[in-house]
Amino acid sequence: MTEQQITDHDLPTAPPKASDHRSFSGTSTTQAEALPPDVLAAIVKTAITSHRDMHVLAALLEREKDECRALAAFLNGRDAAGGGVPT
Repeated sequence: MTEQQITDHDLPTAPPKASDHRSFSGTSTTQAEALPPDVLAAIVKTAITSHRDMHVLAALLEREKDECRALAAFLNGRDAAGGGVPT
Protein backbone atom coordinates (compact mmCIF):
# COMPACT_ATOMS: atom_id res chain seq x y z
CA MET A 1 0.00 0.00 0.00
CA THR A 2 1.23 3.47 -0.81
CA GLU A 3 0.78 6.47 1.44
CA GLN A 4 -1.50 7.96 -1.24
CA GLN A 5 -3.70 4.83 -1.29
CA ILE A 6 -3.92 4.88 2.49
CA THR A 7 -5.04 8.52 2.38
CA ASP A 8 -7.36 8.11 -0.62
CA HIS A 9 -9.21 5.17 0.94
CA ASP A 10 -8.97 6.31 4.59
CA LEU A 11 -7.43 2.99 5.58
CA PRO A 12 -6.61 2.07 9.17
CA THR A 13 -2.95 1.97 10.17
CA ALA A 14 -1.02 0.36 13.00
CA PRO A 15 2.54 0.60 14.21
CA PRO A 16 4.88 -2.10 12.91
CA LYS A 17 5.17 -5.13 15.18
CA ALA A 18 8.34 -5.22 17.23
CA SER A 19 8.77 -8.87 16.24
CA ASP A 20 8.77 -8.02 12.50
CA HIS A 21 12.40 -7.71 11.41
CA ARG A 22 11.79 -7.11 7.71
CA SER A 23 13.31 -3.97 6.24
CA PHE A 24 10.80 -1.17 6.69
CA SER A 25 11.27 2.59 6.74
CA GLY A 26 7.72 3.70 7.60
CA THR A 27 6.13 4.46 10.93
CA SER A 28 2.86 2.62 10.35
CA THR A 29 1.52 -0.40 8.50
CA THR A 30 -1.68 -1.06 6.59
CA GLN A 31 -3.11 -4.34 5.41
CA ALA A 32 -4.06 -4.60 1.73
CA GLU A 33 -7.09 -6.59 2.86
CA ALA A 34 -8.46 -3.37 4.38
CA LEU A 35 -9.48 -2.35 0.86
CA PRO A 36 -12.77 -3.58 -0.59
CA PRO A 37 -12.07 -6.54 -2.93
CA ASP A 38 -13.14 -4.66 -6.07
CA VAL A 39 -10.83 -1.73 -5.26
CA LEU A 40 -7.90 -4.05 -4.53
CA ALA A 41 -8.56 -5.95 -7.78
CA ALA A 42 -8.60 -2.68 -9.75
CA ILE A 43 -5.29 -1.57 -8.21
CA VAL A 44 -3.66 -4.91 -9.03
CA LYS A 45 -5.08 -4.94 -12.57
CA THR A 46 -3.82 -1.40 -13.22
CA ALA A 47 -0.36 -2.30 -11.90
CA ILE A 48 -0.18 -5.38 -14.14
CA THR A 49 -1.53 -3.76 -17.29
CA SER A 50 0.82 -0.79 -16.93
CA HIS A 51 3.71 -3.21 -17.55
CA ARG A 52 2.08 -5.04 -20.48
CA ASP A 53 3.64 -4.72 -23.92
CA MET A 54 0.63 -4.15 -26.19
CA HIS A 55 2.54 -5.29 -29.31
CA VAL A 56 3.34 -8.62 -27.68
CA LEU A 57 -0.26 -8.96 -26.49
CA ALA A 58 -1.63 -8.24 -29.98
CA ALA A 59 0.71 -10.83 -31.52
CA LEU A 60 -0.28 -13.38 -28.89
CA LEU A 61 -4.00 -12.81 -29.46
CA GLU A 62 -3.53 -13.14 -33.23
CA ARG A 63 -1.62 -16.40 -32.76
CA GLU A 64 -4.40 -17.66 -30.50
CA LYS A 65 -6.99 -16.93 -33.23
CA ASP A 66 -4.84 -18.76 -35.82
CA GLU A 67 -4.50 -21.79 -33.54
CA CYS A 68 -8.26 -21.84 -32.87
CA ARG A 69 -8.99 -21.73 -36.61
CA ALA A 70 -6.47 -24.53 -37.26
CA LEU A 71 -7.94 -26.67 -34.50
CA ALA A 72 -11.49 -26.08 -35.75
CA ALA A 73 -10.43 -27.01 -39.29
CA PHE A 74 -8.74 -30.17 -38.01
CA LEU A 75 -11.79 -31.20 -35.98
CA ASN A 76 -14.14 -30.43 -38.87
CA GLY A 77 -11.97 -32.55 -41.18
CA ARG A 78 -12.14 -35.48 -38.76
CA ASP A 79 -15.89 -35.13 -38.51
CA ALA A 80 -16.27 -34.98 -42.32
CA ALA A 81 -14.08 -38.08 -42.70
CA GLY A 82 -16.37 -40.02 -40.39
CA GLY A 83 -13.93 -40.01 -37.49
CA GLY A 84 -16.26 -38.09 -35.27
CA VAL A 85 -15.33 -35.47 -32.75
CA PRO A 86 -14.11 -36.81 -29.41
CA THR A 87 -16.35 -36.00 -26.47
